[in-house]
Amino acid sequence: MGAVGDPASLGISAIMVGQTNKTYLDAASREQNYVVNVAPRAWNGAISQHYNTPEVWVDFMYMAPPFLAYYAVATADTSLLRLAI
Repeated sequence: MGAVGDPASLGISAIMVGQTNKTYLDAASREQNYVVNVAPRAWNGAISQHYNTPEVWVDFMYMAPPFLAYYAVATADTSLLRLAI
C-alpha cells in the first residue's frame, strides 16, 4: 500500500485503451501528473516509490519510467520523455 509505481505500471494499457475510451486516457493523465508533480522526491531528485516518504526502490524502474516514456510519446512531450529516461 502506498506505492507510486504500482498504479503507473498499468498506465501503458490505460493509454492504449484510452484511444477508444477517453475515461482511461484521462486516468492515465491523472496518474502521469501524480507521478511527476505530486509524488515525493529523494534528495537527488529521483521520484519516490512510496507516496508519503521519499524511498527509492529498484522495482519502481520497470513500472513508472516506461509509463512516463509511453505517455510522453503519446502526447509529444519531449521534456517528459527526458524525465523518463
